[in-house]
Amino acid sequence: MPKLVGIKDLIVRFYTYEGVVKALEGVNLDIEEGETLGLVGETGSGKSVTAFSIMLLVPPPGKIESGKILFREQGKMLNLVEQGEEFMRKIRGDSISMIFQEPSAALNPVYTVYDQISESFWIHRREELIKEVLKKLESEIEDAKRRRQGFRKWVLEQEVKIYAKMLKNPSSLQVRACQKIPFIKNFRKRLESEMRKRVVEILRDMEIPNPEGVADRYPHELSGGMQQRVVIAMALACSPKLLIADEPTTSLDVTVEAQILDLIRKLKREYGSSVLFITHDLGIIAEMCDRVGVMYAGNIVELANVREIFENPLHPYTIALLEAIPSPRAKRLKPIEGTIPSLVDPPPGCRFHPRCSKRMDICSKIKPELKEVRKKHWVACHLY
Repeated sequence: MPKLVGIKDLIVRFYTYEGVVKALEGVNLDIEEGETLGLVGETGSGKSVTAFSIMLLVPPPGKIESGKILFREQGKMLNLVEQGEEFMRKIRGDSISMIFQEPSAALNPVYTVYDQISESFWIHRREELIKEVLKKLESEIEDAKRRRQGFRKWVLEQEVKIYAKMLKNPSSLQVRACQKIPFIKNFRKRLESEMRKRVVEILRDMEIPNPEGVADRYPHELSGGMQQRVVIAMALACSPKLLIADEPTTSLDVTVEAQILDLIRKLKREYGSSVLFITHDLGIIAEMCDRVGVMYAGNIVELANVREIFENPLHPYTIALLEAIPSPRAKRLKPIEGTIPSLVDPPPGCRFHPRCSKRMDICSKIKPELKEVRKKHWVACHLY
């Protein structure tokens, strides 16, 4: 499959009062078109920072120090790090979208569901919407001409002119002035009607009952599961090439979690998007992903096919994660000793070596490179 995303030697740091947090240190990762890639690791391993880096939304005081984030857009691989903010605003929510882990924080409490989803259409699909409205206006003008309704025909022709100007500059003085003229100002209702139709359609795709009614509700009037479906609807509104799901089921109960996972899987097939699925739950990784990258303290330590990771893990950290999963066969859980180190002053060499049962002298001195030890199975460990 062709490559959609290519992250090369990505370094991200946060400049805080306590010191420089070395959040990502030389991350290398590829996402192919149509695949679901999982990122798994403990809290603080750098999964969400990787996701925000792809969209160039690293929050301050964070900064992308170096590296490349390649993304296939308009048939060629562009380095997003070199693109300006204007370009990124065009592709965020369009070619790249994100499902956030806290739907109540992702939704604005003072706007209805319709307002928040339709914003994506207005920003990224405005030209398409206006052209759709113009087609209907042309049909109505022909009908008015046939019925010899001169005034109605004139009004419709003025609307056509307004929409033509809106295509060029939606915030022009003439367009804003026309919104004050009594018999012309209703022209925007056509656009609102077209957007509403699309919002209701995508809410129906989310399997939301009574989508027409839900469109007019505010976030606080919806359950957590419904809020998450609305957030997914916002992310998928413009059929993105890449969908980033940042722990989308963390705050949901088990039953609703299963429904949301089924929904993401179904929508991925329908929309043809690639998915970067971030989670700390290896059970979800096994169910949802094609490949999986294991992250520890800002580094990818293992990357392979999901079945290969579960059947033949190679990195000591991956093995420790799998051993910590509750199992009917295991008499007792085997926790990973210690905690993720402070990234202000991380240990030298392999960052996992203070917790590793297989550490050697070299582990504390030299950082291991991520290398292919088997076909499509990459590991960063001095054991291989």
